[in-house]
Amino acid sequence: FNQHFISPAADDILNMITSGYIGGVIIHHDHLENKFPYLPWTHDTAGNEHSFGFLRQEMPDFTVGDLIHLLPKVSVRLQRACTANLAEHTGTDFRQQAAGYAHTYFDSGNANLESLAQFPNDTDIIHIASVAYEEALSLWELLG
Repeated sequence: FNQHFISPAADDILNMITSGYIGGVIIHHDHLENKFPYLPWTHDTAGNEHSFGFLRQEMPDFTVGDLIHLLPKVSVRLQRACTANLAEHTGTDFRQQAAGYAHTYFDSGNANLESLAQFPNDTDIIHIASVAYEEALSLWELLG
């Protein structure tokens, strides 16, 4: 690494993020039967975090056995939370008392989802990658 580059740790993080992003694009492009738009913000750990949060509310120090017994209750709470969030974003009042789920999982930001579900073909991807590589090399040359 030269003096104008980010730290090795930051480089590792960027490589992981980039690889994960490209992996998601490949899965959506090549491996899904139906074409779904790739919305990276829907691929996160929020579901796991909320599940563990609900589990800890029921039993702060749970075991795997406790988890198995608590799964039906936690499942109902997660469904309620998602229903409340969907109602918040669609304006439908499924349950007036339900507290909102405070994140933007269902919020597509008025994106054109039909357009986002259309991916370039393999030839176009190879061409785009080649152009991007040449542009990256040019930037490195400018940086010295």
